[in-house]
Amino acid sequence: MGSSTYWYRVNAEGFKQYVKVEDKFDKLEQKLYDKYQSVFDADNERFNREWNEVCDGKRPAKSVKDVIPIYKVVSPAEFDKWFALMQKVNSLKGFANLEKLPYLYFGSSTTKVIAQWILNRRRKMLVKSDKRDGYKLRPKNEEWRFVLTRADLKDLIKRLESVCGDNRVDVHKAFPIYKDILYGDIRSNPLYKLNEQNNIRYFTPTILERLKFTIKELYNDLVSPTYAENPLMIDILP
Repeated sequence: MGSSTYWYRVNAEGFKQYVKVEDKFDKLEQKLYDKYQSVFDADNERFNREWNEVCDGKRPAKSVKDVIPIYKVVSPAEFDKWFALMQKVNSLKGFANLEKLPYLYFGSSTTKVIAQWILNRRRKMLVKSDKRDGYKLRPKNEEWRFVLTRADLKDLIKRLESVCGDNRVDVHKAFPIYKDILYGDIRSNPLYKLNEQNNIRYFTPTILERLKFTIKELYNDLVSPTYAENPLMIDILP
């Protein structure tokens, strides 16, 4: 499965609070899973085995019970804490006002380029990965959602424009390969570099047209105070 980049318009303050609480919720779920791992793993194994039996015609689908709900595994106090935090996450998600902009979707041919671009602009937010990923820099807590400032958008538009037209520059000059950041090794591969040259130049005119249209329709101009309140966000699925 390839990587993808999705775009949203968000409420800046609401999104900030939402991400903060969502991180707490994710850590709590991981803590509960680690504590009761044997129970969850055994039930998932049972669930997958029974569905394989359904596919083999050995049992009816209605006989397969869903995976065990969390409240049947954890203690009542742990469940109350989990449930309260889940409700808070859902509530704050509403205040974050995540408005998806599907026409700005970037497929895998562009995602790694955009990912390295924004990660380089957010170096202070990055941490070293483990040995498996060669200790490359990556987002802390695997937070791949980035709210874009006006400066971010101006920089991105300028780079995209530079790879178009008669006086276009090399794609890898406009979007450098950062070997110390995740995806650097992949982008350094000669075949992948060639694919990037072709794909970025092919898709950029459409991306630029849609990005500029979005800015004009939603904000009239980037200097509008509306942008600071409801900026654009990119969500990268690596």
